[in-house]
Amino acid sequence: MTAETGLTINSKNHPIQDGLVEIQPPIIAISDEIGILFSRSPYRRIENFSDQPYFRGMRIALCSDEPYPIHDLIAAEIQKRRHEVVPFGSLITKKEEPWWIVAKEAALSIYQGQCQEGIFLCWTGTGIAIAANKVSGIRAALCTDPETAAGARTWNHANVLALSNRLLTPELACAILGAWFATPMDARGQVGAFAVDSMGGLKK
Repeated sequence: MTAETGLTINSKNHPIQDGLVEIQPPIIAISDEIGILFSRSPYRRIENFSDQPYFRGMRIALCSDEPYPIHDLIAAEIQKRRHEVVPFGSLITKKEEPWWIVAKEAALSIYQGQCQEGIFLCWTGTGIAIAANKVSGIRAALCTDPETAAGARTWNHANVLALSNRLLTPELACAILGAWFATPMDARGQVGAFAVDSMGGLKK
C-alpha cells in the first residue's frame, strides 16, 4: 500500500526562511511490499526501511574512545535489527583512543557513504558528538533517554546517536536504541533539517 503527501511551505507560514526561498517538501511514499521510503526532495537521501517499524540493512558506524562491556550489547542490538556493525576506535584496538580522532574517522565513513548512520560513545557523549558534528552532513544528537532519541529522529533528522559510556545501563541502552531505530525521519522535521544544513560553515 502506498501513501503520498505533498504540500508547499513558504515564508509566510515558516518565517525561518525569511522570504528568501520557498521549500517544496518531499512527496514521500512508503511501500510495505518492498520496504523502501523514497523522497523527491533534494534535501534528503534515500532511506531503507524494514518491516514495520524498523529500518533494515544499514551499515552502522559504532565507535568509542574507550572499551566498555556495554559495547557488546549495543552491537548485538544493532545486529538483531539486521544491520551491519562497522567498528571504529576502541572497538577495534581494545584500548583508549583520542575521542576527536575516533569521531572524525567514524563520521567520515558516513559522509563518504561507507556507512549510513552511526552510534558514537565517549565518557559523557558530549565530546564525540561535538567532534562528529564538525563533519559535513552529520547530525549527531546526544541522547540520555528514549524520548530524546525519538525526538532527535523526528524533528532533527539525526543520523548519529551519541551515548554516554558513564551513564548507560543495559536497560537504558536497549530502551534508547529501541526508540532510535523505531522512529523514522519523517516530513515533520524536513524544514528544520534543511535550514540547519543550509547554514553551512557560519563564521563570526
